[in-house]
Amino acid sequence: MWRDTARADRVINFLNLLPIVDGPAKGQRFHVDPWLEAWIRDIYEPHGDGDRPSRLVRRAVLSVARKNAKSYAVAGLLLAHLVGPEAQENAQIYSCANDREQASVIFRMCSNMIRATPALDRILKVVPSTKTIFVRASNVKGAGSTYKALSAESSTKHGLGPAFFVFDELGEARDDELWNTMLDGQQAIESPLAIAISTQTNDPQHPLSLMIDDGLRRDDDGNKIDETIVVHLHAADEGCDLLDEAQWVKANPALLHWKSFEPIRAAAQEASRMASKEANFRLRYLNQRVNPFTTLISQAAWKACRADAVEFVEGDPVYLALDMSRRTDLTALVMVSADDSARVRAWFWKPADLVAEHSKRDGVRYDLYAQQGRLETCPGLLITPRQIAGTHPADPALPMR
Repeated sequence: MWRDTARADRVINFLNLLPIVDGPAKGQRFHVDPWLEAWIRDIYEPHGDGDRPSRLVRRAVLSVARKNAKSYAVAGLLLAHLVGPEAQENAQIYSCANDREQASVIFRMCSNMIRATPALDRILKVVPSTKTIFVRASNVKGAGSTYKALSAESSTKHGLGPAFFVFDELGEARDDELWNTMLDGQQAIESPLAIAISTQTNDPQHPLSLMIDDGLRRDDDGNKIDETIVVHLHAADEGCDLLDEAQWVKANPALLHWKSFEPIRAAAQEASRMASKEANFRLRYLNQRVNPFTTLISQAAWKACRADAVEFVEGDPVYLALDMSRRTDLTALVMVSADDSARVRAWFWKPADLVAEHSKRDGVRYDLYAQQGRLETCPGLLITPRQIAGTHPADPALPMR
């Protein structure tokens, strides 16, 4: 593998020529911040060896907190692939989103950049009614190419052949159907590229979470498992103090260049006073995978209640509560210490023959939990009291005989 720095330079220089089309800096030129430059270089520089060396990276993820100009960056990359340094003749370029309104965001950015740049306006035609932009000049790089904004609600998604596409806020998608459809359409493309930009989602089994984890995986020597995937994750440390400004910067790298601290400071102070605001702050501002539901007390207060020793020993007085089911729900057994130590353990069961079906029905990875030993399974389609009474999980603390 070798790195083509000149290729990345051309992409970055193209983005730096584009105008900012809204906000306080409207009319000024866009500037690729160092953290964005590092991501772009990791996408466009790595090349394979051989007679026809080509870009190695085929998928890229940028996950960062909200309002860090990631949409501006990918709008610029769309234009770079449509008519800029990465353009190819007769290429299909797409931006994807979860609904029509969101799909309009990047399209409007591209359209406004074109209207504010005479050189682009002369060779590109914008069709707002169909959210399409096509190259109308025949003597330029990218002749015959088109860009179109798609949403998961669109009916015309199959049969496409995208040379380049970006999925905006993939973490908010209900599933990966549109993402996979677009990837499938790239099979016949010589040097395709798929990009996902999004804040994180609370679900560790969401397609975005799995993609991030896979892209960050390393072997025992610290080398990437898959050189065709690039993932840049900007997130605060788990369990960090809400008021720690250094953690804000980890999730909001634009704070070091142009983004104001004040909105985050106000939101952090509110979240530190109101436990109901904490989950949203950690997800949206700190880009952490957290439970999105409102809690009665803050995470810090909850963790402060953690005891050093929570293990049970045989003979401890306990209370047992059993919530029995047959085939539809979970069966749960909860054990609570009868003394003042407030120790708790829980076990769960499902019918083995229904684990796969219920995983799909509920959107919960019961199959994975069973493999990890966090969910007990009973043979067949039903759970009976006899099966629960006869079960003895590996944990010796469970007082069953």
